[in-house]
Amino acid sequence: MDTATPATIPNRANIFSWHFMPWPYLDESFEENYESGWVTVPNSLFDTDKARGLYQEYLDELSYADELEFDGVVLNEHHQNIYGLMPSPNLLAAALTQTTKNGKIVVLGNLIPLQFRPLRVAEEYAMLDCMSDGRVVAGFAPGGGHEPYSYSYSMPLARERFWEGSDRPGLDRARPDHLRRQALHHALCEPVAAAASETPPADLDSRVKQPRDHV
Repeated sequence: MDTATPATIPNRANIFSWHFMPWPYLDESFEENYESGWVTVPNSLFDTDKARGLYQEYLDELSYADELEFDGVVLNEHHQNIYGLMPSPNLLAAALTQTTKNGKIVVLGNLIPLQFRPLRVAEEYAMLDCMSDGRVVAGFAPGGGHEPYSYSYSMPLARERFWEGSDRPGLDRARPDHLRRQALHHALCEPVAAAASETPPADLDSRVKQPRDHV
């Protein structure tokens, strides 16, 4: 009998359960009557009665993935669309810290350009790090073109806002000499207090991993 544990198997691929949490109650004529599933989707399509229990159902599915020994679960942030009812993935990550025990909780990721105070993201990740006993993976992303439209800011400035906000939102907790200052797009403050683990693992959206002078 093979007694090797997953951690000792060489070249083992990690398998995660990623949930977008879509709105499942669309009429069959949706494609004929609406030009897009993004941005211009009317709020009238949302039904509060049908929505009751929907988040609980999706959270139960992710919790079950943990029971099945997936390596982790993945959440993400999107706005004003039909396929992702997750404008605040940190809220759902907080719930999953109480219903999962083993796998990573990956938030991929918070959209930094949408944040007026990026330090708030660092504080919430620190809380999630403590609540999950170090299982959270802190993700950061600039978002796509639809997010700037929904939040009424300029898309050409999105990456500039992203680099500024992710560079010094208090995420660099190893620098106690970091002082409060006003940057171009954000008010940046002192680093947040250390969390349960030394530093939650962070992931920058791969689409923006390039030198800043080329962004």
